[in-house]
Amino acid sequence: MMERLAERITARLISAHIIDAEDQEMYHFGVVQLLYQVSFFAFALAAGVLLKVIPETVLFLVAFFSLRPYAGGWHASTQGKCTLISYGIAAIALVSFRLMPEAALLPLSIGQMLIGMAVIWRWAPMENPNKLLDAKEVVHYRRYARVITGLLAVATVFSVAMQWTRMSYAVSTAMFLSAVLVALGMVQKTRYFSS
Repeated sequence: MMERLAERITARLISAHIIDAEDQEMYHFGVVQLLYQVSFFAFALAAGVLLKVIPETVLFLVAFFSLRPYAGGWHASTQGKCTLISYGIAAIALVSFRLMPEAALLPLSIGQMLIGMAVIWRWAPMENPNKLLDAKEVVHYRRYARVITGLLAVATVFSVAMQWTRMSYAVSTAMFLSAVLVALGMVQKTRYFSS
């Protein structure tokens, strides 16, 4: 479905002389990725509305999608698997925003933040076999991953200080999930290079 829609959009861009026909494959790929991201954000926001966790959902999405491109980590082998896993993880995170007992929020927020900071600070960016990084890119991505992680840690601590524990939990969950993907990326990279 996304592929066909992307083909139609790309064809219209070519017929309107917005893009060149020889660049069709590159733009098609970009449009497919954009469509998947838009559908994911729509799903997450709709779930956030249904679960009555809109602020937590928005904070989680902003935090996670700010950090993920720079921290790197594990990637699914196909777009279908990526979509299924992404929707599943988002659903679990959003349900946890709704159902997590108030007493658990503070220790979970601090714990997730500390684990996220440690893993990302030590191992990010974690390249994967599909996107290997050169030395300059490693320095660039590491710097941004650390800065973003630091800002998210400050946001978590500030939220805790203001007693906005649900907000701190949302931000720290994004950090923690990014760290999990970095750790899984390390396993994926080790397996790839050892075979």
